[in-house]
Amino acid sequence: MMKKFLAVILSIAMLMTFVTLSYAESVDRPLQKSKIKVGINAQLPPFEYYDENGDLYGFDIDLMNYIGEKTGLEIEFVDMEFDALIPAVINGKVECAISAISITEERNSVIDYSIPYLSAKVTYLDSGTSNRSNEQYAIVFPNNSSEKGKLAEAAGIPESSVYNLVNKALSELIKDETVEKLGEKYNLNIASGTDAFEYEYTVMPVDDGFDKGNMDKSEMTSDGTHLAPPNDWALNDVKKADELGITQVGINYRYGMSITREEFCELIYNYCGAVGKFIVDNESTPFKDTNNMKVQTLSSMGIIYGKTVDKFAPSDLLTREEAATILFRLIDKVHPDWAAHQVYYEFKDSADISDWAKDSIQIICNMGIMNGIGNNKFAPKDNFTTEQAIVTIVRVYNGFNL
Repeated sequence: MMKKFLAVILSIAMLMTFVTLSYAESVDRPLQKSKIKVGINAQLPPFEYYDENGDLYGFDIDLMNYIGEKTGLEIEFVDMEFDALIPAVINGKVECAISAISITEERNSVIDYSIPYLSAKVTYLDSGTSNRSNEQYAIVFPNNSSEKGKLAEAAGIPESSVYNLVNKALSELIKDETVEKLGEKYNLNIASGTDAFEYEYTVMPVDDGFDKGNMDKSEMTSDGTHLAPPNDWALNDVKKADELGITQVGINYRYGMSITREEFCELIYNYCGAVGKFIVDNESTPFKDTNNMKVQTLSSMGIIYGKTVDKFAPSDLLTREEAATILFRLIDKVHPDWAAHQVYYEFKDSADISDWAKDSIQIICNMGIMNGIGNNKFAPKDNFTTEQAIVTIVRVYNGFNL
């Protein structure tokens, strides 16, 4: 696959206070040393490739080796064609596979995924025009691995499940910024490529100083029809959002995964309905790339803008600075009498905040709607998850109704 050979732009935000590159032995280990076979396609730099001496290198290679160190699993890489990876997992030739494998609906019915470790915005270039899609990369396991892992853990034998071990180790490597350091090691922040594709990568997940316990609850269920329940730290606010009508009955929300611009707008629209305030300032509906009535209404209210004059980019993943700006405009239009405190927040990465978002971020932080992510960073270009979006919108409701 041609896309795999492209260098990337890495925009990374991690949630925890900075931790040096030490690999704590905190994941449950198997009772004895075990070897697992991991499928790769070693023709996909910078993820996996051979150097001039024939030695195996790459972002995914190092990531799996660190997982092996944490879990006590001995990793044996099995090189094969990319298209053979998923069949090899299904047929049991390997225990899992990693090669920048994206999460898709088609694959959900036949395989299981770990929590995602990278999120990609992919721009396909064609004759001067571009179309953007979103991808999330994860480690691939045989179908029903997550269910078997849960049963093993419930029985008190988590070491019996490779899925559990790998998933928990991956979660910790994201939290302690190991994945971030791997991105720096393999220069994922350097842009290059071809005339056909352009990539932007973000370490997954999440941000905003929320409780990150039980991150593996956010993964997709084995039947591929919906995602697992929200994490424990978000449960109360998710329930309140259900009660208020901010979320809708019958929709399987992707709680632990990144939210799109359109999905966030639908939640904002529902909030306006919940508090009974739709104040339309402009009757025009300028966007040519969406017919979503809720998006168009919020545009007419002056709450959301497009990426260009007539393009909303509904499928783009929402960034933290976009979320802060939309939340500020929501409060400005719907709760204009709500005053913010006068405290200036100087984040370590303030220089990364876009000029159009700086004032909104200051106000939203003063109101306690959003916070930094730890280590005094705001991570403006990182993605917002669905459960974080729900929590922040409920915070708007709670703040105005105190």
